[in-house]
Amino acid sequence: MAITAQTPIYLIPKSDPSVKQWEQAFTYFEAPEIDTFTIDVYEELVAFKHVAMVQEMITALQHYPHLIEKMMFSIDFKFTEIEDSNLYLPEDCWKSEPKYYQWFAELSKLPIMVFFINDEDARYYTLLGDMLASGDLPVTPLENNERSQISLEGVEWRKFIERLFNSCSMMMLFCHNTGFNPEPYIQSLLADMDVSALWDDIYKKYQEDVMKNVRFKAVKVAA
Repeated sequence: MAITAQTPIYLIPKSDPSVKQWEQAFTYFEAPEIDTFTIDVYEELVAFKHVAMVQEMITALQHYPHLIEKMMFSIDFKFTEIEDSNLYLPEDCWKSEPKYYQWFAELSKLPIMVFFINDEDARYYTLLGDMLASGDLPVTPLENNERSQISLEGVEWRKFIERLFNSCSMMMLFCHNTGFNPEPYIQSLLADMDVSALWDDIYKKYQEDVMKNVRFKAVKVAA
């Protein structure tokens, strides 16, 4: 089945004010010596699950296609211990608090966010954060700072696969005709999560969506 749509499938139009608002930050990130996009997240933002700013950045990124690849798995979140200071929570603290799982779950209402997060555990939180926060999933901590093991089966496993599939399918559309092919990164993520077999179905869904002239509709929420 041939893919025929010739233009990108934008989440927001280029005229949206956020596209211009992020120009300075993206210009900074273009510098060759910068390979991580660090974002400070204040306690209040976590408490109220405010994620609009980060989501807005990624929707604007679509209009800076030369930076999409550099942004892949590059966002490093630092959670402040005291606002407007250089005091940050240690990694093991925010990785053991349900409110941070919930924050990442909220972030994933833009499903492609999983592809821009640097921390491997946090990528899982975008897909499973609500279930982790509720205690529905048993987690086995590992020693020596290794990644915790999350046991998935039954309904939880099906939810995980559905969310991951949706994230990958949307990522294909997000990058459509931007000049960047996300396939190697999608394949890499699937391999990391031991579900490489999903790729064929993801690509088939992408082809079908393009042929159906699928379009995005981004809905803005309060910051």
